[in-house]
Parts: sequence; structure tokens; C-alpha cells
Amino acid sequence: MLKESSKLKEQEKCLRSEEKGVQEEKKQLNAEKEELVNLTEKVELLRADMRKQELQLEDESKRLEDVEEERSQYLHLQFRLKQEMVHVKCQDELIDKEAVKLRLEKETFAKD
Repeated sequence: MLKESSKLKEQEKCLRSEEKGVQEEKKQLNAEKEELVNLTEKVELLRADMRKQELQLEDESKRLEDVEEERSQYLHLQFRLKQEMVHVKCQDELIDKEAVKLRLEKETFAKD
């Protein structure tokens, strides 16, 4: 009977030790679970921040395209203006030559 009692005490001691180990494991698992939840929340926040940055980049890219289009139009208009200025200058020179020619004709006509 003493052996059985001693054996039971040994088993109880062993069970308590195992129970203590299980409790420690449970605490560890709960801590890991909490850490996983925290990390998941951080990942979601990072995803949201990345999406916000992507949208900002898309907006900035669109604005850049618009600016490039406006610049292209400006350069085209500037080129056309320069062409028109050259054309007007040529016409002005032709008008001056015609005026000189007409003056000479008038003078010649007046002499005759």
C-alpha cells in the first residue's frame, strides 16, 4: 500500500508538472496569438498606407501627363507664332518694296 501511495504521489507530481508545462505552453501560445494579431494589424495599416501612396502617385502621374500635354501645346503654339512673325515680316518687306515702287512710278508719272 505504501508503494501504491508513493506511486500515486509520484503520478500526481508528474501530472502537476505536466499541467504546469501545459499552462506555460498555453501562455506562450496566447502571447504568440496576440503578437500575430498585432502584426496583422500593422500589415493592414501598411497596406492602407501603400494604397494611399499609390493613389497619390497615380494623381501625380496624371498631373505630370497634363503638364507635359500643356507644354507640348505651348511649344507648338510658340512655333506657329514664330512662323507667323516671319510671314508678317516678309509681307511687311513686300509692302515696303511695293510702296517704294509706287512712289517711283508716281514721281515718273508726275515728271511726264
